[in-house]
Amino acid sequence: MGMFISCTNKGCFASTEALLDVTTNDVICRDCGKPITGITSFAKVSLKTLGQTTKGQKKSQKLEFDCLSCSKKVQPILKGGKITCPDCNVEMKNIPVTFKHVVELLGKKDA
Repeated sequence: MGMFISCTNKGCFASTEALLDVTTNDVICRDCGKPITGITSFAKVSLKTLGQTTKGQKKSQKLEFDCLSCSKKVQPILKGGKITCPDCNVEMKNIPVTFKHVVELLGKKDA
């Protein structure tokens, strides 16, 4: 089990096993793929010691769909029990209901 770090990026805030990018010395969130700010040098050394680095890691693919309303490629959220576009807040009716459980598992639901 690795070191868990809370993401500081707006819209994510996930508690994740972040990865240290050894070339830039940035800590990267596994969920949103953006750098996490406010990480101490000690934590970065610990990540490197634990082997939690981007070296040899493949970038994860996100589950993204085209929104028919705003024409953007987005990762849908679950809002009010409906699969919704996070940008325009319109229900994405082009996504099969079988993906509802996947969206829930991704933790992209709003209360």
